[in-house]
Amino acid sequence: MLNDTNYIMLSLSIVIIVILFFCYIIERFYCKKDIFSAGSFFIYFSLLPAFSNLYFSLNQEAFYNNVLIMVASEYKDYFYVYAALFLQVVAIFSTYIGLLMSYQKNDKLASLILKKLFRYDALDKASFNFRNDGLILFVGVVVLALGVVVYIKFISAIGGLAYLWLNMHERAVTNAGLGYYQTFFMFAVPLGSFMMIYVLLKKDKKTLSFLVIAGVVLLLGSLGSRGPALSYIISLLIFYHYHFHKIKSLFNFKLVLIYLSFPMIIVIMLQFRGGAGSSVNTDTLISNSVKSLERGFIARVGRLERDIVIIKYFTEHNFWLGSSYLGLITAPIPRTLYPEKPPNDSGMYLRTIADGHVVVPPVAVNKLLNSSWPEQNWVGYMNWGIIGFIFTFFLSGYITGKIYSIMVERNCSVIGAFLYAKLIIGGVIVLSPLPLINLLMYAIILNVFYFLIIIPTVHFVKRLKHSL
Repeated sequence: MLNDTNYIMLSLSIVIIVILFFCYIIERFYCKKDIFSAGSFFIYFSLLPAFSNLYFSLNQEAFYNNVLIMVASEYKDYFYVYAALFLQVVAIFSTYIGLLMSYQKNDKLASLILKKLFRYDALDKASFNFRNDGLILFVGVVVLALGVVVYIKFISAIGGLAYLWLNMHERAVTNAGLGYYQTFFMFAVPLGSFMMIYVLLKKDKKTLSFLVIAGVVLLLGSLGSRGPALSYIISLLIFYHYHFHKIKSLFNFKLVLIYLSFPMIIVIMLQFRGGAGSSVNTDTLISNSVKSLERGFIARVGRLERDIVIIKYFTEHNFWLGSSYLGLITAPIPRTLYPEKPPNDSGMYLRTIADGHVVVPPVAVNKLLNSSWPEQNWVGYMNWGIIGFIFTFFLSGYITGKIYSIMVERNCSVIGAFLYAKLIIGGVIVLSPLPLINLLMYAIILNVFYFLIIIPTVHFVKRLKHSL
């Protein structure tokens, strides 16, 4: 039987789902039924936590065992759960209004920034008056190979894959000082593979395409984190949609199989990491898998444990007024030269707060817990309260929608479609420090590839063809 707590959570969860449904109707009208528009992706990824909230509102025992158990005792107050659900409604409205406003007109300045900063049309015929599939394939192989080399360097620096898997709970510290390596190969490997797949599929080389995809998924999955491999698979769907065949519906047999694989992959990874895979007791394995699904998928696609900590903590402590962004300034400084360097991942602050500590940024990494909780666009609330909260979500929606509009206007270049797919995973661009650092790294990587690989290769091929 449902109690008052269940009813309030259930009502707010249903309200969120209904609002997202109406947003979807509006989105279908504005974006000509493009199921991979910026607004559509925002709605898809907002539905995941909405259904997570709905599930836990109907199962309070699971809510306590998988969500509330993650936070210190002072945060286990249902008033803040209701407040978090209400602010999720505010976040949806703020973000979607930003998205709709970004659709209203073309922006030449934004288009110029994307062109010059991210080189999204670097492989287009208009850029060089020359386009050759062999060139794109060659560049893709080089980019992928560079990514693999940096991946090997990264794995060697942290002591090998075995060490990484045995110390997953400390990966924020294990990876400290190596973030640039990780960002590079996690961007270069998928980008190179997209260029290769673009050419291979045009030539109907489906087996080779599958082998490239499988290799990238295994490489990304070897990090022990669920997100990168799943994000890559979703990115492939977006890439295929804009370059080969418009997907009219998200519900067909093949796509449903892909969707069902997501929670299965997560459960398998959690069982493997937890050592449950060695159990021969089928009942125990099934029970562990159900618990893993609740803990590793349903709870993780939601974010209530983070939101209640943020709301409760800042009712008793001052807002940070931008101090968590100081990591953007110190990010280029090697930690060997600056031992007290604050984390690039300010989610470490949130995880430390959730454990019952008081944190006032900037704080050195070695004084924080060895893990991180993504604060995402709630970083606006942590720094500037409700005004910052609304503005951050609005700006995030506006920027995301603008990138989508420009990409479609520019006929979805190879790099443009890849960049859009990379940024849209999660729903909208996140404006917290680490994603912004990664965004800057993407710009640097793309410009390095553009000036050191693409341009020299194009000129070489042109001279070679001319001489022949």
